[in-house]
Amino acid sequence: MRTTLVLFTLLCFQQAAFAQKYQSFGISYAPTLARINDFSGKATGPRYGQQACLIFQWKTSSTFSYRIGLGYSYLQAAKSYNQLFTNDLITTWSRHHDIILPFLLQFSFSSRPNRLFLTGGVVPSINLGRKVTESSQSPYSTYVFERDITAAQNYQWVDVPVSLGIGYEIKPKNMGRFYLQPVFRSNLLTQLVFIPKALFGRRSPEPEIPTSVNTFGVELGYFLK
Repeated sequence: MRTTLVLFTLLCFQQAAFAQKYQSFGISYAPTLARINDFSGKATGPRYGQQACLIFQWKTSSTFSYRIGLGYSYLQAAKSYNQLFTNDLITTWSRHHDIILPFLLQFSFSSRPNRLFLTGGVVPSINLGRKVTESSQSPYSTYVFERDITAAQNYQWVDVPVSLGIGYEIKPKNMGRFYLQPVFRSNLLTQLVFIPKALFGRRSPEPEIPTSVNTFGVELGYFLK
């Protein structure tokens, strides 16, 4: 019995050591360029954002791993168009605040400490706030007014952007791991889900078209080991 307990304890210790070897925690920050377009005007600047995230990585082999995370995203973009008949310049500002939950797969091209890698997956986003303001300026006067048109927009409470990236990882001695990764994200998946709803769902006075959101950023990250 004692021998069995000793063997069981050693097995648990081995599994714990194995798990620690292939698990790591990290943080990331990504300044981004954003394009937010609800199809009613041409996207203009400024359009920018930033994302910060806590990351958990689990390696299944020397070249393949999973990433999951919890973070915050802020995006801002504007668009302008000339109103029909009056020729007033209409400018709409969109500001998105989200909790993001990345789930990514990572493939490394080498098992060396310094290596190139690819990532791909989805980044479910929970809407914390969608602030949309609109201003109108007449070519014949300087009169400008602003109003909140959030209620008139069809914003999803949950969005599911697709994420693709390519990066390079560096591992200095006794300093964890650093990486730099350009990342492209798009909520095209959310828009594709909308198609059957638009074709077969209940009709409504307002077109339920999900706002198109595309971002490109450069992610800077650090893992503890």
